[in-house]
Amino acid sequence: MKLEILTGARCGEISGLCAEEIDQEHWTWTLPAARSKNKRPRVTPLVGLAKKIITARLPIVRSGPLFTAETGTVLTAAHIGHYLLARRDKLPIDKFTTHDLRRTVATQLTEMAIPLEFVAAVIGHEAGGRETRTLTRHYVRTDLLDRKRTVLEAWDRRLSEIIESKLVSGNVAYLTGTQAA
Repeated sequence: MKLEILTGARCGEISGLCAEEIDQEHWTWTLPAARSKNKRPRVTPLVGLAKKIITARLPIVRSGPLFTAETGTVLTAAHIGHYLLARRDKLPIDKFTTHDLRRTVATQLTEMAIPLEFVAAVIGHEAGGRETRTLTRHYVRTDLLDRKRTVLEAWDRRLSEIIESKLVSGNVAYLTGTQAA
C-alpha cells in the first residue's frame, strides 16, 4: 500500500510487481501491457521512498514477484482487500479501499498545481477530451518520463513532509492511529 500512494499505481499492479520489471540503471518500473488495465505498458520513475522500498526488496528477490504472502503465494489485490476488510473495525477511516490511495494521489497532485495531463500520465490514465486521447494514443510517442519523474519527486517530498509532521493539515488521517507512524 505504501508503493500505491507513492506511485499512484493500482493495488493489482503493485502486488504483481516483479524484479524483472525494475530497471536499476534508470530506476524505473515498466508495468507490462499484460498487467495494465488499458493493455499498454507504463513506465514509472522510482524516486525517494518508493526507490527505497524497491531497493530493500531486490537483494531478497532477484527474480519473480517482489511481494508474496507468508505462504509464498503472490500477493494480489484480493489479498489486500481481504486484509483491509478483516481489519475494517481497527482502521481510522470508514469504508477504506486501496483505490482511495489512487484518489488521494490524483487529488493531492492536482492540489499541488500539477497539470491534469501529468497527473493522468503518472496514474496511467489518458487526459483530455476524445480528440486529445486519440492524438495521444495514435500519434504522440513519449511516455513523459522526465516530467513524471519531476512530478513523483515533488510528490515524494510532500509525503515525506507529511510523514515527518512538517506539513499536517486537518484532513490528514494517520492509518496507524498515531501521528508518529
